[in-house]
Amino acid sequence: MEHLWGGYVSQYTAGKYPQRIKGVVVIGSTPLHVKFSSLGVIGFRLHSQITKLLPLGLLKYLIEKMLAPNDQNEYMEEILSQLDKKKLLRLSEGTKEGIIKGIEEPIQQPVLIAHGEHELSFIRKMSADWHKSNPDSVYAVILGAGHAASFDNPKEFNEILQSFLDNLN
Repeated sequence: MEHLWGGYVSQYTAGKYPQRIKGVVVIGSTPLHVKFSSLGVIGFRLHSQITKLLPLGLLKYLIEKMLAPNDQNEYMEEILSQLDKKKLLRLSEGTKEGIIKGIEEPIQQPVLIAHGEHELSFIRKMSADWHKSNPDSVYAVILGAGHAASFDNPKEFNEILQSFLDNLN
């Protein structure tokens, strides 16, 4: 979750304050400058309504299922244990509206676009398309990883991240 949402926050910040940002890293996030179709917007809004109806325990279970099984899951479970339903819904609602609104122009900074091998299919497709349209991007698929790729395979992700950061200078 934080990967997806953090990717949107970083794109928004990079677009709003380009002189302050040298490079952007997104993990399991889609490009904010690409507007979702009407069907995609309906899907986001429907997702929000369903999320409101589900019990907190089931929501946390579904979030945990998006992670590849490994030692890092304890950390994610600890984070989730600190969220009540009101906080989880507030994060989800604010992010959803920001995603739907998007940003007008693609970010201009170099960007590392990463996702897990087992990421949601629409995120995999949008990430690959984003990379194809941005010559100043690095695209990485983290093997064996799900939505939280940097948690699911931290060794591979950190190597890719370090290489990206080294090339920013």
